[in-house]
Amino acid sequence: IGIAAWPLHDESHSEGGSFPVPEPAASKHKYYIPASYVKWAEGAGARVVPLLLSQSETSIRETVQQLNGVIFIGGGGDIDRGSPVRRFADLIFDEVLRLNDQGQHLPLWGTCLGFEILAKIISGDDTVLSRSNA
Repeated sequence: IGIAAWPLHDESHSEGGSFPVPEPAASKHKYYIPASYVKWAEGAGARVVPLLLSQSETSIRETVQQLNGVIFIGGGGDIDRGSPVRRFADLIFDEVLRLNDQGQHLPLWGTCLGFEILAKIISGDDTVLSRSNA
């Protein structure tokens, strides 16, 4: 199972970020996958493969082709069209869709922010989500 790793929170990092991480961890690492997602997938017998925004398009496509599923995790950050995270998610989504269209069953799960990304990608409308005071 591939898990998309979102960037860590770092105001100086041009990609924005999802997770505030204390020093010194933030200075050593660029991406983060919460252990809960890894344990969830492993608990079902899966082996987890991180998908990193820093991978090349070719590497991401080749990796996704070898997976049994992909998870877009929760978090926070810029997911509008054109943002680095959104381009990364679009690439993964396009490859998953292509493989499914070819008959290879490859589920894509989105939790929280991951579901929001899927809603924006599938609808083709970045305004599909709205804020509420719930």
